[in-house]
Amino acid sequence: MATKPPPTPPPSLRPEVSTKHDQLLATAFELIAKHGVRRITIEEICRTAGVSKVTFYKYYPNKQAIVKKILDDLVQHGIRKFNEIIEKDISFQEKLRLIIQVKMEESAKLSEEFLEELIQADPKLMDHFWTQAVDAQQLTMNFFRQAQKTGELRPDMNLEFLQFMFNHVQDLIKDPRLHKIIPSNLELIRELINFWFYGILPASKESVK
Repeated sequence: MATKPPPTPPPSLRPEVSTKHDQLLATAFELIAKHGVRRITIEEICRTAGVSKVTFYKYYPNKQAIVKKILDDLVQHGIRKFNEIIEKDISFQEKLRLIIQVKMEESAKLSEEFLEELIQADPKLMDHFWTQAVDAQQLTMNFFRQAQKTGELRPDMNLEFLQFMFNHVQDLIKDPRLHKIIPSNLELIRELINFWFYGILPASKESVK
C-alpha cells in the first residue's frame, strides 16, 4: 500500500502562523495526526511548539479540549471549501466533480489509525465531531435538492442513496486491496472520479486527465 502523505492542516492549524495560540494548535495537530491522541502529552505539545504550559492552560483546560478545537477547525475548513466550490460559476457536474475530488484528497491524508485513535482515546470527541459534520451533510443534501429542481440531477434519483454513496466514496481510497491495484493516491482519485461520472463507458473528452 502506498505511503500516505502527512495530513495537511487548514490555515488555522498551520505552523507558519505567528501567534502562540495558533502555533500551539498547529503543533498539536501535527503531533496528534502523526502519533495519535493517547501517546501525545501536553508537555510534548508545549515543548515542540515552544510555548509554556501556562500558555497552554490559558486557552485549554486539558488535552481533550485542544483536540476538540482541532476537530472543529477541520470540519469548518471542509464546510468553507464546500461553499467556495458551490459559489463558483460552473455547472453542477463540475461542482460535484470538484467536491468529490477535494473530499477524497483530504480523506487520503487522514489515516484510519488516526481516526481510530481518536475514538479509543475519547469516544465523546468523535461524537462531537460527527455532530459538527451534520451541518456539512445538510449542505450536501441542499446542493442535491437544488440540482434536482433545476433539472441538473435526475428527477427520479433517490437523494438519500446519493448522499450515502457520496459520503462513503472516500472509503475506497483507504482500502489496501485497491492500493495493490493502483498504488498512487493521485491516480486512484482520478480513476474513482472518472468511474463516478462515466462508469464503464468509453471515456469522454471531459474525463479527468
